[in-house]
Amino acid sequence: MTGTPGRLAVIAGAGALPRLVAQAADSPPLIAAMEGFAPDSLHPDLSFRVERLVPFLNDLAARGVDRVVFAGAVRRPRLDPALFDAATAQLVPRLLAAMQGGDDATLRAVIELVEEAGLQVVGLDQAAPGLVPGPGVLAGAPSDRDRADAARAAAIVAALGAVDVGQGCVVAQGLCLAVEALPGTDAMLAQVAGLDPALRPDPARGRGLLFKAPKPGQDLRVDLPAIGPRHGARAMKLYLIAGEPSGDRLGAALMAGLRQLAPGVDFQGVGGPLMQDQGLHSLFPMEDLTVMGLAEVLPRYPLLRRRLAQTVEDVALARPAALITIDSPDFCLRVASRARAARPTLPTIHYVAPSVWAWRPGRARKMARVVDHVLALLPFEPRYMREAGMTCDFVGHPVVAEPRATPAEAAAYRAALGLEPGDPLILALPGSRRSEVARLAPVIGQVLRLLLPEWPGLQVVLPTVRGVADQVRAAAAAWPIAPVIVEDATAKRAAFAAADAALAASGTVSLELAANGVPMVIAYDMNWLTMAIMRRMARIDTVTLVNLVSDTRAVPEFLGDRCKPDLIAPALRALLTLGPARSAQKEAMAVTMARLGQGDEPPGLRAARSVLGVLQRPRQIQPPPRTLPPSGA
Repeated sequence: MTGTPGRLAVIAGAGALPRLVAQAADSPPLIAAMEGFAPDSLHPDLSFRVERLVPFLNDLAARGVDRVVFAGAVRRPRLDPALFDAATAQLVPRLLAAMQGGDDATLRAVIELVEEAGLQVVGLDQAAPGLVPGPGVLAGAPSDRDRADAARAAAIVAALGAVDVGQGCVVAQGLCLAVEALPGTDAMLAQVAGLDPALRPDPARGRGLLFKAPKPGQDLRVDLPAIGPRHGARAMKLYLIAGEPSGDRLGAALMAGLRQLAPGVDFQGVGGPLMQDQGLHSLFPMEDLTVMGLAEVLPRYPLLRRRLAQTVEDVALARPAALITIDSPDFCLRVASRARAARPTLPTIHYVAPSVWAWRPGRARKMARVVDHVLALLPFEPRYMREAGMTCDFVGHPVVAEPRATPAEAAAYRAALGLEPGDPLILALPGSRRSEVARLAPVIGQVLRLLLPEWPGLQVVLPTVRGVADQVRAAAAAWPIAPVIVEDATAKRAAFAAADAALAASGTVSLELAANGVPMVIAYDMNWLTMAIMRRMARIDTVTLVNLVSDTRAVPEFLGDRCKPDLIAPALRALLTLGPARSAQKEAMAVTMARLGQGDEPPGLRAARSVLGVLQRPRQIQPPPRTLPPSGA
C-alpha cells in the first residue's frame, strides 16, 4: 500500500448518514459514493460502479486508505455487462452465488472482497461512536403495554430474520400491523400510514411501536439496523396550533415542507383553511382564538378558557411526536405549559419568536421553561432565544416565497377596474381581527374622503379574510368610495401587484406589501389602556417590520392618539407621487426582502428541516452575517 497509511474511507449511499459519519470522524475521510446513490449535503471525492469494483478498491489503497466504513442506503444495482473490467468480471460467479443466498450472503461476500484487497471494514461504532447509542431507554418511560408490544415484536422479527426476510415490524396492542420485507422500512411505514382506520387498534389503549433488530448472524459492520429521523417522521404525528391567519399561512407552508421531506407524517391540531388544505382536521374553528389586546380578550375569556382545556386534553390523547405552536403566544404557550406538565418528555417547538427585542424581554426566559426550540422569522432573533436557553433556527420569512402576480396580470387587473392613466389604486387593509377592523375601518373611510378632491378617479381594493369579511363589508358601506372587496387568493395577488400605495394596519401585512413593492402608511389603534401599557413597555421606536429589518424609518406610522385622518392623509398623498418618500420606501423594501431570505430555499421547507433535525438532534442555522439587531433593541 502506498501513500500515507491510516486514512478512513466512507463508502456512501443515499441519505444523511454519510455526512454525519464524516463529521464525526477524527480526521476528514475520503468519500466514495456508488453511482445513483448520492449522499445528502456531501460532495464525494470519487464515485464508483460495482462493475469496476476491483479498480475502485485498488484506487482506495493507492490513496492511502486502510479502513472503510459503509454508511447510507443502497439498493441492489442494475449491472451492465458491458462495463465490467477483466478483473471484476472474474468475480461475477462468486457475487451471483452470494446474491442467490439473500442480502446477508451478499453483504458477507462484499466484506470478503474488500478485506482481500487489504482494507479493513469497520463498523459505525468504531468510525463514529457518537452516532451509536448505548443500550437502554433513550427517552421517555415505556409502559407495561409498550414492553409487551416490544416482546411481541422481537419474536416476530426473530422469525423474519431466520428466513432472511426483514429486520423490523410495527406492533400495537399485540397486533402486528406491518412487517419489513424487500421494499424496506419506508414502505412498511407507508403501509401503516395507509391502514384502514377500522383495522387500527384503539389509540386510547396504546399507540404501538416500530421495532428493528439484526437478523441471526448478521454482520453489523455493513448492515446495522437503524431508525433515522426520516423513518420517525413517516411514522409520527405532529400536533400544530395556529390562532390567526398569519399563523395559518406559516403552518400550511411548514406542513407542505414536512410532507415533502417526510411523506406519511400525520397532523392533528387547530388551524385555518390553509392548514386544513394540507390535511389538518381542526379541533375547532381557528377564529375562536383570533383576538388581541387586554380589553378585547375579556369578553371572550370564557370561550378561550374552554378552548384551552379542550386543546390540552386533545394533545394528551394524541400523544404526538412533538407539539408545534405557531405564534399566538398567549394561548399557545399556555397549551404548551399544561401539555408538558402532563407529559414532561414532550418535545415542544414554537414558530415565530416573541418580539422580546421590542417589549417584555422577560418573555423569552419564561417561554424557555416549556419550549425547546424556536423557528425565527427575523434574522436578528436567534441570539435572543439562545440567550434565554432555547435552541433557535432562523428559517426565513414566508413572505419571500409567496407567489406574486406578474406585471401582465397587474396591468389586466387595473384595466378590469377601469382605471384611467393617473388614477391611483389604493389598498385598504384594516386588519384581520375584528377589534382592528372596528377601530381602523372608519379612519380609512375618512382618509379616502380627504384624498378624493385631488384624485376623483381614485379606486380602492379591500383584501380581507374569512373571519372578518362580514364586518369589513358592513364597515366599508360608509366609505365615500365603494371598495372592491376580495377574498380570493388570486385576486388578492393581482391587487397587491397593481396597487400604487396602501394604508394598512400594523402587522405582517407590511411585509406582504414590501414583497410587492407597494409603498405604505401604517395606522393602528386599540383600547386606550392596552395602548398605554404597550407604550410603557416598548423598547423600540417603530412597530413596522420593514423599518426594523431594513434599519430605516422609511415607513410612516400613525399609532394610538396619532391615528387621525388629518395626519394620515398627507403621508399617503406623498406616496401617490414620485418623490423622496416613495423612493426611500422602495429601497428599504428591497433591503428587507433580501435580509428575510429572498432567493434562498423556501422558509416552509427550511422550517420543516429544522423540525425534523430537532427531533433527532438540535442544530443551528446561522443568520446572514450582515444582519444586526434592530435599532434601539
